[in-house]
Amino acid sequence: MIVNPPYKLYEDEGDRSNQQNAIELLMDKWNFVAEDCGPQYPLDYICKRDNRYVAFVEVRVRSCSLNTYKSVICSLNKYSFGYDKGKLFNIPVLFLVKWLECGSIGYIDMMTVKTDLGMQYKDYRNDKRDVGPIVHFPINEFKLL
Repeated sequence: MIVNPPYKLYEDEGDRSNQQNAIELLMDKWNFVAEDCGPQYPLDYICKRDNRYVAFVEVRVRSCSLNTYKSVICSLNKYSFGYDKGKLFNIPVLFLVKWLECGSIGYIDMMTVKTDLGMQYKDYRNDKRDVGPIVHFPINEFKLL
């Protein structure tokens, strides 16, 4: 029997801190509490308001500016997982992105935005499992906070 080792985690404490800062802005704006799903879970947060879970949130913090690229990518596995859970519980799956260079913060609902399928060919992290199908979320679909 072949056992695959667990996926590497690429987040460090600085990354988690940046994500926490971004989700806190959303919590304040929409009056909910975000619970951290933990580093091994495909999505970053599950959000609660009035003792009811109301959304999942995936958070990204990018060092570039908002208009550096035409899209933000997400692994097909993460997107598919989020989409399935959003549909199952009839809640939005938000993709929250903070662009550090310009300070912009935007979001989309993965459940409603049209995506394009793509492929991540380049192995940036020296991990062959980090290469594979992705989806592109167009920058012009993001709503800015």
